[in-house]
Parts: sequence; C-alpha cells; structure tokens
Amino acid sequence: PRDPGAAATAGHFCTRVAAVDRAVVWLQRAIVLARRAVDRVWYIRSHLRLGYLMFNLGDYEQARKLYVLASRMAARTGRRGLAGQAQHDLFTVACEVGSYEEAEDHAWKALELYPVRHPAVPFLAHDYAWLLNREGFFSSAYVLLRATLPHIAPHRRLPIPGSLARACAGVGDPEGYGAAAGG
Repeated sequence: PRDPGAAATAGHFCTRVAAVDRAVVWLQRAIVLARRAVDRVWYIRSHLRLGYLMFNLGDYEQARKLYVLASRMAARTGRRGLAGQAQHDLFTVACEVGSYEEAEDHAWKALELYPVRHPAVPFLAHDYAWLLNREGFFSSAYVLLRATLPHIAPHRRLPIPGSLARACAGVGDPEGYGAAAGG
C-alpha cells in the first residue's frame, strides 16, 4: 500500500485496458506516495504516465503541465534519460497543439538530454521526421528516416514505413514510395 512503483504499475495496467478512472486514481496515488517516500524516480515516472493518459484523452494542457513537472524534477535530480523522455513527450504535445518552433525546441532539448545511445533516440528521430513531413520538409524527413531505419528493431518499425512513404512521395521517389508502402 505504500509502494509508489506498485501504484504506478497498477495505473499503467488500468491505462492499457482503458479503465481511465481507475488509472487516474492509481497514478495520482503513485505521485503522492512517491512524494512522501522521497522516491524521485517514481515521482517523475508517475507524472509521465499520468501525462500520457491525459494526452491520449485529449487533455493536452494537463498533459503539458505533468510533463513540465516531470522534466523539471528529472533535470534537477540528474536523471537525464527521464528528462529527455519528458521533453520528448512535450514535443508530442507541441505537435498537436503548439507551433513548429515549440515542437522543434522540445525535440532538441530531448536530444541534448537523452544519454548517448539511449533506445528512444531513433524514435525521437522518427517523430521529428514526422513533423518535418507534416510541415512539407520532405527531403529532410527522407534523409532522417533513411538514417533512422537501421537503428530500430524490425518488430518496432510499424509507424516508420508510412512516414517514409510520405517523404518519398514528397521528394518524387516512386520506387522508394512503392517499397515503403509495401507495394
């Protein structure tokens, strides 16, 4: 009953099965327990998980607030990977409701904070390429996606072919488009 990690895990599983009300209760409990226990890692992770839930519910402002708190705590306590994750999450919020400049700023901050060879860096590169595609910078997205693809395990590449197909279409590469689109 006093373990913030167990409460956060319960909240995570409730999120996965769309038990939203229960997920919120568990994640808020995890935050309180982590604060009481001075468990900074679970305090940060609980904010990130609750932010993820709020983001997926469309409450972008609440998600942003939770991610900012997580980012500040992670940076203050030297947890660069978690600070990078929080900035990466702030990037996704900015892609939905912010400006290109704001999103780009968060992407650069995430890249600066993630430790070298952090497993999330290739996914950040893909997400940034998605933003480049959206903004019409197809050649930059194309180069970034081609460089990123070998660094992501085949079973985790699901979103990448769609982004690559769009970039190929944007730069006028019909063969690349066909290969990326699976045709």
